[in-house]
Order: sequence, then structure tokens, then C-alpha cells
Amino acid sequence: MPKVLPPGYENKILGDKNSDSGHLYFSRFPVDFSRMVMKDILTTHAVAIPKDYEQNQNYRMAVKKDLDELSNQKKLEFSEKHIKTPYYNFWLKIHLNISKENTNLHVILLAMISDLRLIIAANLPHLYGYNHNKGKLKAMMSLDHTIRFHTYDIDAVDWFLYELDSERAAGERSVSVGKIFNPKTGVHIATICQEHLCVPAQPSPLYRGDFTFYSAPPKLVDSQTGSDDADDLANVVVAKL
Repeated sequence: MPKVLPPGYENKILGDKNSDSGHLYFSRFPVDFSRMVMKDILTTHAVAIPKDYEQNQNYRMAVKKDLDELSNQKKLEFSEKHIKTPYYNFWLKIHLNISKENTNLHVILLAMISDLRLIIAANLPHLYGYNHNKGKLKAMMSLDHTIRFHTYDIDAVDWFLYELDSERAAGERSVSVGKIFNPKTGVHIATICQEHLCVPAQPSPLYRGDFTFYSAPPKLVDSQTGSDDADDLANVVVAKL
């Protein structure tokens, strides 16, 4: 599970909300808001702030206040530190009073709200940070959506942590993978995969769009060491049969 701060820290870390709307934004997309799903189900979303300093600074490459500061610079020289990686996390909560015994309903609710912000993760390097107001899209839409549940021990009305990552964007197609975690136990609940159509418009001559990002492979943790570090224990890939 990603190492992030609990819900409620987003303003302390990323600064005040926009005064005109009361929301904190990734560019024009609010990242702390409440939203009705299927007209009757209230959900709350909040950006999850990384504990890691470098990841925290990279988040700022998508926050509206920081993007406005970048845009106000007359000439922003290309720099790797200004490239937003195709990765971010957010908190998600469903506001419903339902019995924990109704397992099927909890699974259905989680599946219903799993189609959230996956396409944004794929576009982060191309529309944010250095490329803010330089890259443009004529159209974007999801083409397919797959969810795999790894456990049915789900409490859909508690906070979830949603990790979003995009490892491929080329030829007007992109793919994003989402992982949903129970933050109390660190259990990986579900994996979501979604392909998108992203049709670019004519970009600015200053646009930079050819990126390669590294992704760390799994690292073995010795289960016999008896580590008491909760962060380490919550950040492992489970491979037990």
C-alpha cells in the first residue's frame, strides 16, 4: 500500500483551497469534493498526499495554484523536475448505512465507483507540470474497464485508498491500472485496468511529450525478521499460496 497521509492533510501540505470554489484542484479537476453517484449515493474524494518528499513535490506539478505560478513565468525552461509522473493516489468514501453482512452489496458498490480518474493518471505528464497549457486533447474517453476482486471481505462505507498508475500512452491510446486498498489493514482489495482513447490537438511548439518512466520491481521482505515497522508491513506485495 502506498505511504500517504490520512484524509484531511491535503490543504496543510498543498496549500489553501481555491477561494472561488472551495476546492483544491489538479488543474481544472477538483480533488477534494463530494459527488452523487447514481443520483442517490454520496461519495467523498480527497487527494492522498505522499509521505515521500520527492513524490510530494511532484504532486505540486498538477495542483492549480502551483500550475498558475508556473504559467506566470515568462519562459519556463524544460526540466525533469517539472514533469508530472503518471501516478497519483486519492481517498474515497461512500456515505451509506448498510449492513456489513450484505457482502454482495459492498462488492457491487465498490465496482460501481471504480471507474474514477483512471484516464487522468494517463494524461498527467502531458497536460500538467511543464506541459500545462502546452499539450491539448480534442477528445478522451474510456474504451474498456476490468475489475478483479482479490477478496470479498470489503467494507464499502469505510475509507478506501485508490492508487492510480499509467505505464503506457502511445498511438492515441493509453492504459491505466488502479489498485484499491483497505488502509486499516493494508490489504489489496481489487485491481482495475482501463484503456482509453486520447486524441491530441495541435500542441504548443514548446510541448514535450516523449517520456520514459521507471517503475520499481517487487522487493522480497523476509517474513521471519519480525519487523515492527507498520509502514514496511503495509507496503508489501503478498505472494502466498
